Amino acid sequence: MLRAAVDARLDVVALTDHDTTAGWAEAAAAVPSGLTLIRGAELSCVWWPADRDQPPISLHLLAYLFDPAEPRLRAERLRVREGRVGRARTMVERMVADGHDMRWDDVAEEAGGGPVGRPHVARAMVRRGLVSTMDEAFTAAWIGAGGRYRVAKPDTNVLTAIELVRAAGGVPVFARIPWPPSVGCWCPMVRTRCSPRRAWAALRRTTSTMNRRLGRRSGRSPPSWGFSSPAPAISTVPTKRSRSVPRRPSRRRTNGCCPRRPVSNR
Repeated sequence: MLRAAVDARLDVVALTDHDTTAGWAEAAAAVPSGLTLIRGAELSCVWWPADRDQPPISLHLLAYLFDPAEPRLRAERLRVREGRVGRARTMVERMVADGHDMRWDDVAEEAGGGPVGRPHVARAMVRRGLVSTMDEAFTAAWIGAGGRYRVAKPDTNVLTAIELVRAAGGVPVFARIPWPPSVGCWCPMVRTRCSPRRAWAALRRTTSTMNRRLGRRSGRSPPSWGFSSPAPAISTVPTKRSRSVPRRPSRRRTNGCCPRRPVSNR
């Protein structure tokens, strides 16, 4: 990864493996001159809408610059990793119970000692000849959405994860939006389907609000242990909007969390 970053002429690269910091030391030892390594992790999270009748939304949270020895965040990462192992074992046991030739050793070998995920199960399925491709494994017949052998993973509540990262001196960032931008989103606040533009706007407002609230609770600055070289200046999200920057007047009417289209002058 670091060689590819140098070949791409990058100045800064981040290492964010899922729920683990096991690769930090190896990556830091291999950083070439001229490249800055930012250490982090990606946390599997879930957000529960206020209306419990709505399904939960899966989220991935990137945690940068946090203290890996912070006990609460460390315990939560360990809980998720152990839950991933139990989840994968349950998938394998269900396949074996249905008479499929599946072995846990193949899944563990694919994981290589790291956190176990569905891709490792899918590769083991291809190896055992249960499916011909990984895409086939991620269908409803196997371990895809609503699949016969899929087991829910032990995700962390996203608000809890953000507070844990901030308490550990880290900077939380959403890895990607929780709604497919090609099809829009289901907005739990107004219970209607939104366009991609509205989904982006709703996410920006939600993220800004969460950052402001969490910023009031914790004003700690990012520590220096996240960098393998002298850390550049990084500013956290301010707790209050600067009064020197005028607020842009809105030309949209709002309905809940999603803006309506501009009112026509015709």
